[in-house]
Amino acid sequence: MYCGNCGNKNEEGALFCSNCGTKIEKLVEVKEEKKEEVKVVEPVQPVQPQPPVQPVNNNSGMPMWQKLVIVGLLLFLIFILIIIIVVVAILKPGNNPTKKRGNQADTRTVMIYIDGSNLETDAGIVTSELNAIKPETIDLDKVNILLYTGGTSKWHNFIKNNENAIYKLTKDGFEKVETYQKKNMGDPSTLSEFLNYAYDNYSAGHYNLVLYNHGGAIDGAIYDDFTRDNLTLEDFHKALKDSRFNENNKMDAVIFRTCLNGTLEVASVFDDYADYIVFSEEITLGSGMSNVLGYFLNGIDSTSDGAKIGEKFIDGYNKQMEDIDILGTQAVTYSIIDLSKVKPLINKLDSYMTTIDLKNNYKEISTIRNGLYQYGKVEPSYDTIDLKEFIKEVKPYATGDADDLIKSIDEAIVKNNTNLSKSHGLSVYFPYNGKAQIIQRFINVYNKLEFSKNYQSFISSFITAKGQTSSFNYNLTTNESTVTNDKEVTLQLTDEQKSNIVRSAYYVFRREEEKDRKQYYQMVYASNNSTIDNGVVSTHFNNKLVTIREEGDTEYQYICVIDEINDNNSKKSVGATIIDTDEDVLSDSRRVSADLLIEDHDGTPKFGKMELMSRDERVQGVLYDTSKYEKIQIMKTSPKVLDDKGKVMDNSKWTFPKVRYGFEGSLDKIKLEYTGLDDGEFYVLFFLFDYNGNRYLSDLIKVGE
Repeated sequence: MYCGNCGNKNEEGALFCSNCGTKIEKLVEVKEEKKEEVKVVEPVQPVQPQPPVQPVNNNSGMPMWQKLVIVGLLLFLIFILIIIIVVVAILKPGNNPTKKRGNQADTRTVMIYIDGSNLETDAGIVTSELNAIKPETIDLDKVNILLYTGGTSKWHNFIKNNENAIYKLTKDGFEKVETYQKKNMGDPSTLSEFLNYAYDNYSAGHYNLVLYNHGGAIDGAIYDDFTRDNLTLEDFHKALKDSRFNENNKMDAVIFRTCLNGTLEVASVFDDYADYIVFSEEITLGSGMSNVLGYFLNGIDSTSDGAKIGEKFIDGYNKQMEDIDILGTQAVTYSIIDLSKVKPLINKLDSYMTTIDLKNNYKEISTIRNGLYQYGKVEPSYDTIDLKEFIKEVKPYATGDADDLIKSIDEAIVKNNTNLSKSHGLSVYFPYNGKAQIIQRFINVYNKLEFSKNYQSFISSFITAKGQTSSFNYNLTTNESTVTNDKEVTLQLTDEQKSNIVRSAYYVFRREEEKDRKQYYQMVYASNNSTIDNGVVSTHFNNKLVTIREEGDTEYQYICVIDEINDNNSKKSVGATIIDTDEDVLSDSRRVSADLLIEDHDGTPKFGKMELMSRDERVQGVLYDTSKYEKIQIMKTSPKVLDDKGKVMDNSKWTFPKVRYGFEGSLDKIKLEYTGLDDGEFYVLFFLFDYNGNRYLSDLIKVGE
């Protein structure tokens, strides 16, 4: 009999199938050929595709073919999802090199983040530079020029001070395209908002960022008038990180139209976001006739790379300096850095710093630091020096490969545009002259930077050692002095002093004639133009004193000339008050304090431009034309130099009379003349500095009757 379930032949009378175990409730007689038919037909039935003798069963109860189908569907869905993610990533702003570099490769967007501050309020520099831009010289179909404005108390043009705004250059001038409520220009979100707006709305093949305002070395830049806040290096990093730009989508060039930002630390913040950076080690200059943006933007090419764009900006700055600094007395230090070389350079610097033996060579290294040119001396706390020059000088006290490090510095500097022999294009912070609290604040900057930890350790150790090195307390009143036939003065140092004194400066005084003012001396000359040769300190001032009078007058007065020699750069100036009305000086609120620069075209001194003092601070980098001013007032600077015993006091204890009468006259009638020690009783006072920066004063040395 055959089983009705599986077709197996069973013995007569069986209750269960011997093959499948099914209870045989009914036995069926089937012919042999019928059995064969069943075995052939059942395996192809759709409800049971498995071989009839080996039924398939798994833990889920799901047939294998269904499982394979589901797995295939899942793999297909994953493949589709990957395609979607890739497409979205490509199309996402800031990650689209094809969009940026492809069919728009011949277009450019220039983003100018412009905080006018007192540069504009007091001097109208921004207005002058914007007026110099000529739309007709620019292919505005391929070049977008955008301004983001704010942070300024007073504008002298179309910009409003009660809002932030974005302007776009058109053939008719700048047109406002976006307005915001007044925002802090020193807030990183303000900068990133501008960067993203420009990227999203003015897509181009090339992007450039110009940062326009004051700069403060590693303190950052962009100082807002209203909040007194600024963009620190940490702020710059956050703004860039929150922007559309990144290491796969870089700007061509970032340009600092600021002072002192040409440091390796600043470059390290931008290296993931731009190909090149353009900045200045030293203070940069401008005036009421500045035109750098005009020179830079007029005729700008839409396809040049970042290095070429940087060169065009530097050429513009040089042309401006030819206009406002005819004699070339001001320092120029703009450079272009290849940001792809910055990380390798920092890594080599990091390794090299561990090989400098500061512990056993502190005196020598401190002497080196004392003698290096420091940028922005008007504010000594910035404490930046040229990196390459430092490595060259400290080489004898390190075991590392200085030449290899210098090679890396040279490779990073694409262009070094300077008139200083010891400026190579890249500075670094090395604290020495700054105040203690400022030094600590700047040291803390390093904790927030991906910068050389070993360099930070080095300068921290240097500051600790400097603080532990006491003054020698030299008394120079017994040192032998001489006056040469041409009235120059020398001072002989002792052997011990000779080994520790590394720098000198001096004042020339004219003694007050009034009997009750014998302790007071009028300053008539101050200079660092002195030399130390084999322990002999010498002055170089004779026939450089200056007198002033109005044309037609026979009476003249001495004025105090500040003569600064830095590297191969010389600057002479006179402190004065400039007045632009004929009203009484004491009641005129429009008078300003300034340093008048002395120009000398043909051996005759004349007043040239001036550096303004504003709100008790210097407006760094501004040269003003004196032609708009009518009057000048120069006070006599006559401090009380001697104590009651007739001894020279430290200059920190000098006192000045409340009223210091001096010269007052019309600028257009002034006559300056060089003179020697011809009228009065003159004295020289030396300031000497040891390798640790401590200061010592000599006695007053009489040089003329």
